[in-house]
Amino acid sequence: MRMLLTGFDAPVEQAMYVDRRIIEHDLLQAIARVNRKRLGKECGYVIDYIGLARELRAALTDSEEGAEGGSRPSTGIDGVLDEIPRLRDRHQKVLDVFRSRGILDLIPIDPCVDLLEDVKIRAEFLNRVQAFLASLAIVMPRPEALPFVRDAKILGFIAKVAANLYRDNQLNLEGVDRRMKRLIDEYVSAQGIDPRIAPVAITDIGFLKQVKRKKNSRARASEMKHALRHQIRLRYDEDPAHFRKLSERLEAIIKQLKDNWDALEEALRKFIDEELEREGKQTVPGLDPRLHAPFFGTLKEAIEKETGAELKSDDPAFKEVIDLTVATVDYIREKIRMVDFWRDEHSRRSLEKSVYRSLLRSGKVARDKLEELATRVVEQARNLHRLLVWGNGKHRD
Repeated sequence: MRMLLTGFDAPVEQAMYVDRRIIEHDLLQAIARVNRKRLGKECGYVIDYIGLARELRAALTDSEEGAEGGSRPSTGIDGVLDEIPRLRDRHQKVLDVFRSRGILDLIPIDPCVDLLEDVKIRAEFLNRVQAFLASLAIVMPRPEALPFVRDAKILGFIAKVAANLYRDNQLNLEGVDRRMKRLIDEYVSAQGIDPRIAPVAITDIGFLKQVKRKKNSRARASEMKHALRHQIRLRYDEDPAHFRKLSERLEAIIKQLKDNWDALEEALRKFIDEELEREGKQTVPGLDPRLHAPFFGTLKEAIEKETGAELKSDDPAFKEVIDLTVATVDYIREKIRMVDFWRDEHSRRSLEKSVYRSLLRSGKVARDKLEELATRVVEQARNLHRLLVWGNGKHRD
């Protein structure tokens, strides 16, 4: 206690047990010191054996460090009591996310999770559940908090399932009070989900096996749909031309088979099988599918927009674009091997100018479009830096 009062070499304590009377400045100082934060410690606890409520109120009233502009510390006794009506209000508001849309109970959670597919509703839910959990953390462990604990666990479970399904990390509620997080994680674990394990990617060998465990075709189709969307978003910048077409094809399937869950499940399973089979296979002769094909897609798309016609594989221009792609990518690979290349703005601009000149010499794209295309190719190289630097470079048959 003496160290907490003097501050001399005082450790960062989690709890202070008070069994003698302290008043005024000494009381406030002791509470402030035990309430100091550190990594993994958001607050401290005062266990009062003799009843210090009167002394604490007097100290807060007399202190020159009292609330400015009408605010007051929420950690005091009055602050906790004032938080209870706010807790009730925030509890109602988070429940209204579902009730206002016809879902009157949190159990079963499936309708709630389905509702959160809408990004705007998901953002509304996230804001309200975080506010609710923040208030609950302030009131706990007082008995007034107990009626809200069950819903806190279920709402956290809904958030976790939605986070996995929609690949939305914000719904993992990482920023909430650690006691709330522990409460929710224990409940989630009891439902058979390990909160520490991220959802399985479609490229994982066990993805379709996990999908099969879902209880019905709607759940299975939903899992595949959102996993595919996430994979496309994740890799879009690596190969915009390919993943734009992939996205358009996926959304067309979803729109065509909307609410026909059996057919949608079958179509999405076939979609995934085809994409996994295509991944890493040579689709354009003379090009490495990982190193060169993404850039070929970008250049081919730009040239097709310029000419207004699709390049066919038997067209002489098709072979010219292949050669242009190989030359451009091999030149980029050589330049970006320099340590911290992307941090050097001069080096990046120099690379863009070189790519620009190479494209200009090819005569495939109008001059007024070349600067934007060169910038896009270099940005694509940045997104594929690791592959370009460490790839095997075996691109010829």
